[in-house]
Amino acid sequence: ILNERSTREQVEKMNDNTQETLIKLCPNIFGEDIVNNWIKFGNNNHDDYLNDFVATAMIPVPGADFNTTKDLCKHLFLITRTDSLVSPAGIHTAAWENETRLFRCNSLLANNLVDKNCRDGILNSIRSVPIPSNNASNNSIDIKNRLA
Repeated sequence: ILNERSTREQVEKMNDNTQETLIKLCPNIFGEDIVNNWIKFGNNNHDDYLNDFVATAMIPVPGADFNTTKDLCKHLFLITRTDSLVSPAGIHTAAWENETRLFRCNSLLANNLVDKNCRDGILNSIRSVPIPSNNASNNSIDIKNRLA
């Protein structure tokens, strides 16, 4: 439900802060009990949900194992918003924000003319981008500047 195109389109129309908007909509979609259990069991770190999300919804990094794909997504999501793993909504909205970026990265890595050393260099370059501090601004302009 969270990954449906119609959900994304509605959320993006409502507010500039898509994560906050989707978090507020989740109790209406899933019910208070489920959302409260997400909070309880996730304890502000939904790494297990990220694992399932990457396995089911993300395009694998060409020529890489699952953990590389998951780590790349996690790193980009945390660069986008340091609080992106605090809820399933945060994971989905960070994926939305990075959709084009991940597509371009995967397209480049899928090219057979790019040798393994160059591919490893591309992935290492992405990994070298620092994750902002927990108190970094999450307004849309600052997010775009971090991802530029």
